[in-house]
Amino acid sequence: MADTRRILRLQQLMLETLATALQRQVDDPRVKGVTVTRVKLAKDLTTGVLYWSNLEPGGPRRTAERGLTDALPYLQALVAEALATRQTPRLTLHFDEHLEQAARLGDIFAKLAVERGEVPAPTEAPAEATDEDEDEDDLEEHDQDEDDEEQDGDEPA
Repeated sequence: MADTRRILRLQQLMLETLATALQRQVDDPRVKGVTVTRVKLAKDLTTGVLYWSNLEPGGPRRTAERGLTDALPYLQALVAEALATRQTPRLTLHFDEHLEQAARLGDIFAKLAVERGEVPAPTEAPAEATDEDEDEDDLEEHDQDEDDEEQDGDEPA
């Protein structure tokens, strides 16, 4: 069995190889927008799971999965060449739902924050006070004090 550092190194190499291949070498339009999110290898290096996600919101998941399934033998060959191990891990595909779940949670948290009034709505620009604004306020107060003094001086004593 391989040690943990070796497995991590091989997983990273597989991730880079597969991501590059999907971006530059696989010409199937069904896999456009597909990204490799992670690769998981078994301790004995006989199997590997390719986790993928579709970057297009609401993208055609089934179509992309069919495209990946058709490209799998080619991807398997690229991994075999890159790893140069006695035995190449047999790849399987698994849709990674973490990105979709994270986006959904982000939307929910944003809506809650707006409802509670904690953050301005995304369409509004946040009004931030600057040092210049505070300086202008101080000047206005100073001018008001001078006006008050002038009025006091105009009155007969």
